[in-house]
Amino acid sequence: MGLFKKQHEQVRQPHISDDNGSYMFRRSRTMTGSSSDSVRVVAGTHADLQSDRLKHHTLRKQRRHLSVYLLLILACAGVMLFLVNNFMLSTSVAHTSGIPTANASAYQQAVDSYLSAHPNERFSFSLRNGALLSALQKQYPEVGAVSVEAQPWLQPAKVTINPRIPIASWTIGSTKYFIDTNGVAFQKNYGAEPTLVVKDNTGIDPSGTAAVASERMIRYIGRLVALLKQNGQIVEKIELPPSTSRQVDVKLNGKAYVIKTNLDRDPAGQVADILQAVNYLSRKAINPSYADVRVSSKLYYR
Repeated sequence: MGLFKKQHEQVRQPHISDDNGSYMFRRSRTMTGSSSDSVRVVAGTHADLQSDRLKHHTLRKQRRHLSVYLLLILACAGVMLFLVNNFMLSTSVAHTSGIPTANASAYQQAVDSYLSAHPNERFSFSLRNGALLSALQKQYPEVGAVSVEAQPWLQPAKVTINPRIPIASWTIGSTKYFIDTNGVAFQKNYGAEPTLVVKDNTGIDPSGTAAVASERMIRYIGRLVALLKQNGQIVEKIELPPSTSRQVDVKLNGKAYVIKTNLDRDPAGQVADILQAVNYLSRKAINPSYADVRVSSKLYYR
């Protein structure tokens, strides 16, 4: 019976040693090799064998990392260049609009003082022009507008000062004031002398309550003249009659009569009543000696 028994063949099992176990070719694994003469054996303990496909993937991964690093470096360099070109280390006032050199230097010092007090605004994109203008006008009321333009490579920033343009002048005591369209009074005028002069016949002592009354009167006159000009009416003469501190007499160009206005009223509403009164008198062909519009929506004339 032993002859009919199927003899079991002995299968040789591969011997896996500790030395070459990690480099043994196994099922479902990529076979690697090398054509380099420096590799002595295929299953060498320290041989770093890579296929061409694996090398291609490795190089592509390295190129991707290098591209990311290069983009980061370029982005940082661009940000640094942007910050440097917008940083205002120093300033220089442009000598425009007839501003003397001495006054331009004073304006430059005022701008530098503001930037020193607000270092975070030394970048042109963070500068608050409104706050800078307000700080400048507190010291120099004649300044109407200011603009700062940063120069590249830390060159002095260009500061342009635009002074106020007066529309009328008024002498109070021994001091001459100029009035702009916003009703702001200032003493330094760099432009042409205004033709409109406020004639003060009130007889009020300027050393008394005239300081407060004059500031309010100046704002009123400035807005009144500007609004009338916007509506096509040019003020030829302004007079403050005697024995009153709230009446302003206005004479328009081409009109023979004087228009009496009230300081306590809003300039916009006062101008609306003046325009209606002028249109009514022209339409009715009435030529009075004066027209009184001190009361809202009322017209008195003689």
